[in-house]
Amino acid sequence: MPRPIATYTASDWLRLRPLTQSYKTWVWNRLDRRHAASPAPDAQAMQRLLGDLDGKNIIASIAFNSPWTIAWQLRFVVRHLENVAFLIADNSNDEAARVKIAELCTDAGIACVQLPANPYKDLRYASRSHGLALNWVYHNIVRRLRPAAWGFFDHDLFPTRPYDPEKRLRGQPFYGEIVSRPGGTYLWPGYSLFSRDADRDEPLDFRQDWFLGLDTGGMSAALLTGHPDFASMRFAASRSIGPRRNVAVTIEDIDWFDDCVHLGNASGWYRSNKEREPALDLLLEQIYDGVLTAPARGSSPASAGGDHAKRGGGGE
Repeated sequence: MPRPIATYTASDWLRLRPLTQSYKTWVWNRLDRRHAASPAPDAQAMQRLLGDLDGKNIIASIAFNSPWTIAWQLRFVVRHLENVAFLIADNSNDEAARVKIAELCTDAGIACVQLPANPYKDLRYASRSHGLALNWVYHNIVRRLRPAAWGFFDHDLFPTRPYDPEKRLRGQPFYGEIVSRPGGTYLWPGYSLFSRDADRDEPLDFRQDWFLGLDTGGMSAALLTGHPDFASMRFAASRSIGPRRNVAVTIEDIDWFDDCVHLGNASGWYRSNKEREPALDLLLEQIYDGVLTAPARGSSPASAGGDHAKRGGGGE
């Protein structure tokens, strides 16, 4: 959205930024509304899905052109998720990837919904595409079913311990990985949980707020930090190593959020993953088998039996 008028400088006005940013916001909002109102490609499958998910907690993952990633994620979530239905919402624009991801979900007994075509097709706009996909799931599934607890996992995020979203929330309206930037503080959608009442006052919005320098999820910054109990809430213990995650092949170069591991660049938006997939296969197998576990905060990864990240506390 456009910045507050008082924050625009004389130079901004000379460049007409208040006007151009207002216009771009109008265009982006219109695209989001149109996409959120678009029906699922298979209306009958969508109705069955809503019936199957009704009354359950929900964690959704937005898939994008990476069956290899989804295959690994399904292994971890089938083993570790509790008291929740997992959903793959496929935003892929590669038909072969869509077919393979659907097959993987069927084989694992995991729900899958094909999302309508996304207007942002170029990888340069991967975050915009992701934001619209998140909003589609939110409006067409979450807002219709109103689960007691729900959330989003990035498609390259893997829980390594028993994971019950209601227990993780601990009575809070929301929980996850907090991102703080000069323009605002918000939850990273790749590791975020919400209670049924989290959006009681106004709907959430999982898009970017680039004019304030906020990435995907940033549009809800004011709603979250404006909650009267925000200052007393606890959020994910994290070890985030920054952009190196996008080329990581060792456990020292990947993120941990609580006891969930995050690879980065799973969809190949940064560069192709083909060369590093064999090393990541070995790494994920060791994590899946418990040979490698979440590091204690501020330390190197531990072997099985070592310290684990403590939940609660800080941000990025």
